[in-house]
Amino acid sequence: MSIEIKNLSVRYPREERWVLYDANLSIPRGEFVLMSGPSGSGKSTLAYCLMGLIPHSIRSEMQGEVIIDGLNTKEHSVGELAEHVGLVFQNPDEQIVALTVEEEVSFGPENLCLSVSEIHKRVDEAINAVGIKQLRKRNIYTLSGGQKQRTAIADILAMRPNIIVFDEPTADLDTVGRREVMQEIMKLKQEYDKTIILIEHRLEEPLKYADRVILQDIDGRIIMDNEPHGAFKNPQLFKNLGIDYPPLARIAYDLGMDFLPLSENELISRLRTRMEARQLRFTNRPIEERKEKKRPIISVENLKYSYEDGTEALRDLDISISAGEFVAIIGQNGAGKSTLAYNLVGLLKPTSGRVIVDGINTSKASIPQMAQKIGFVFQNPDHQLFTDRIWDEVAFGLKHALSLPQRELEERTQIALETMGLVSLKEKHPHAISRGQRRRLAVATVLAMKPKIILLDEPTTGQDYGHTSKLMDLVKKLNKTGKTIIMITHEIGIVAEHAERTIVMHRGKVLIDGPTRKVFANSKLLSEAGIIAPTIVRVSQNLFGGKVPIALTVEELCNML
Repeated sequence: MSIEIKNLSVRYPREERWVLYDANLSIPRGEFVLMSGPSGSGKSTLAYCLMGLIPHSIRSEMQGEVIIDGLNTKEHSVGELAEHVGLVFQNPDEQIVALTVEEEVSFGPENLCLSVSEIHKRVDEAINAVGIKQLRKRNIYTLSGGQKQRTAIADILAMRPNIIVFDEPTADLDTVGRREVMQEIMKLKQEYDKTIILIEHRLEEPLKYADRVILQDIDGRIIMDNEPHGAFKNPQLFKNLGIDYPPLARIAYDLGMDFLPLSENELISRLRTRMEARQLRFTNRPIEERKEKKRPIISVENLKYSYEDGTEALRDLDISISAGEFVAIIGQNGAGKSTLAYNLVGLLKPTSGRVIVDGINTSKASIPQMAQKIGFVFQNPDHQLFTDRIWDEVAFGLKHALSLPQRELEERTQIALETMGLVSLKEKHPHAISRGQRRRLAVATVLAMKPKIILLDEPTTGQDYGHTSKLMDLVKKLNKTGKTIIMITHEIGIVAEHAERTIVMHRGKVLIDGPTRKVFANSKLLSEAGIIAPTIVRVSQNLFGGKVPIALTVEELCNML
């Protein structure tokens, strides 16, 4: 066996509950295991145990045993185990140590005391494998979150361990990047006989490759271990756990099909047979045009922004967003989305052009002034959390920027924590909770301020399906009360379901801007921008060939069939 886990339980200092409870697993060499569960179910803790970080580096109480390639992790150091198992962290900043991409990917092989030629060979292969050849000489700290994640994956690939654990490795990647990384992971299994453990909230893409699916519940117990077809026969289990039930499986289940497709081609074939049996016919209908909106609340005029190293991130942007709109901004990693966000909130000032937010020129406004107009949830929640207590984190802006009376401060803080499901954690340190919980905390700090505009940069990264659904329901509710919502995301399924307007960025410019249904119907421009349309859109286009407006949700598609 490649991995043996026997009666493994783990809890952290001052914690009564076991984060991981009585886990037993046997994983043979070369198997691809897909692991999922709600946020806080112990998935990352299990990954730390496989690396030996628990019990050697992370303070915790550990019971049971973990055997890696015959080595008991209690008896061997993290350094010894690193030659057998590699971990790609959920947050790339937690494992990056060098200044440039090339130096970072070289770091591991150098510590293995390999020859110079072997180091160069491994670095070349790893960098090419994750598609960052053009970033080789770039400073790490000028990279986008997705580019950092690719670098972190290259780090581990260059080490060539027998077992590789990926903790949500595609969380910050665009749709094309996710597919490329999944294909590369599969190649590691097929060509190099690597054992793969993939921890993921988004199950659709990895399902094509997995040998097994393992689910954990919120109490840290393994409650299901099955092959993929068998794993998805019970949608209620996924709903109860708050885990994503993949669109292909949802369509088949909602239509009462006795077949669980794991690929689009399988599903489309079955749906065509269904359409023929029912003699469904469609006539051409135009896609609706965009409706007139209210007054502009944000005006971006001929905006250009260049970083100090000369990277031209934004080029001649002109965008107008009306009060009350729900706008999604999508595009590949490095397209300029986050740079645009920083310009909108005043953290960056335009190289040329201007940004007007609710009548204020961002170049002339202070950060506290902007925070009262536009609430910003960063791509990395750790960049905006700085107090020692979760309650204080949410209350900080209310106290220092708005100077609210104590009673109102407490009411707003309590409501924000309740909304994001964090009341039970209010006395904890922000960095003592999971990354998904920290992201919800970052959203809570913004909600408490009640700004007119809410800007969310990858708000669902690291969130399980249950919390993602609750967050998006909240965002829609805020939008209906008049809040202007701007959401930057790689989760195009969420865009299709919620955003009324979508802006597609490519190489620092706007490539497409229009109603979401019309944007997603333009497969040619989406492809140019390096974006793969949502599964529902692709299936809809394949079945109906443009004769009707594309379906954006499972419900819309099923109603058409």
